[in-house]
Amino acid sequence: FSEIARQTSCQFDDYDPNLQTGTEYYYQVVALNKVNGYTSVPSNTVEKMTNLDPPTGISLVPVSKTEIDITWNLIPNAVGYIVHCDKIGLDLDNTGPPPYRSRDLMLGTTYGYRIAAVNAKGAIGYWSDWNYMTTLT
Repeated sequence: FSEIARQTSCQFDDYDPNLQTGTEYYYQVVALNKVNGYTSVPSNTVEKMTNLDPPTGISLVPVSKTEIDITWNLIPNAVGYIVHCDKIGLDLDNTGPPPYRSRDLMLGTTYGYRIAAVNAKGAIGYWSDWNYMTTLT
């Protein structure tokens, strides 16, 4: 453990720009006696994992009247991805890397997709912006 801040209050809302997305961090708190400089026994360890960034570089390509291929840039520390389709109304789990093929779509229909990465603890990261594509007619 290393010291990241000294506080005079019981609330810690500091921002650390050195944190990496999708990385696990451990924290402890100790009290410091200003008179003699002694510290207390450390608190219990608290474990926190930062959110994963949203996928970028999303590309939607209609490959048939009923299918759209979806690709995106990989996110470091992601173990999987969730693809959400606005028309289908559910999350399409995709445990592997891209590409992902959305099937059984209606011809000539516009579909919106957003993607989020999943970390090793199963937590969903930030969602990408919506991206839209129309199937072939």
